Amino acid sequence: MDLAEQFEELRQFVVGVDLGQAHDPTAIAVIEHVRVRVRPEYAQAYGMDSRRRAWLGEWDRAIRSNHPPQYNVRHLERLPLGTHYPAQVAHIAEMVRRAPLKDAPVFYDYTGVGRAVGDLLHQAGIRKLRRVHLTGGHESRSDGDRHAVSKVDLVSRLQAALHAGELAIEHTLPDAAVLARELADYRLNFTAAGNAQFNARSGAHDDLLIATGLALYGCQVSQTPTAIPIGFAL
Repeated sequence: MDLAEQFEELRQFVVGVDLGQAHDPTAIAVIEHVRVRVRPEYAQAYGMDSRRRAWLGEWDRAIRSNHPPQYNVRHLERLPLGTHYPAQVAHIAEMVRRAPLKDAPVFYDYTGVGRAVGDLLHQAGIRKLRRVHLTGGHESRSDGDRHAVSKVDLVSRLQAALHAGELAIEHTLPDAAVLARELADYRLNFTAAGNAQFNARSGAHDDLLIATGLALYGCQVSQTPTAIPIGFAL
């Protein structure tokens, strides 16, 4: 049997939404998550065979080394200031009703204005809607479709993926330079109590950064990819 037949490439789109207020636009980011894994049928069969079980660990390490996950930013968008929330919700709902984003998970910022607009999003019938409450501190937790995510954790995930070469921003996107600037403007500060905080430079926006961070977080916690046959050797 060809070794490549025992592996598959998985692709998944995830949408992140940072809901804006009076002076901040609503931002939308779409990330395509690409990763490789042992096909489930082989993982199950080898897991039941004591002689082959050790291969799974070796293959997993080889996959992580030779085919690390890739997070491709495929879409960035800031809705015009003054766009009414029902129109914003209709736009987001339409995005995930058609290919290639059909039924993609949508992770949106539930903090502040998100609580009001969240009801509109749920009423729009978006199938995989995930609400995220951004918090202080360092710990994140999830319960079904509800997530409490530390802002430090959110930004740290972005920085780690970027530095590892796993996060790629499509340079032809009109707002690619804006996102790059927001990433560069973000600063790590410490409170009087010694707690770490990430914040945008004074006067700078961070809406695209938060939307992209929400999409990346969604990629790393969501497990509903599309399997695509591939051919390669480890």
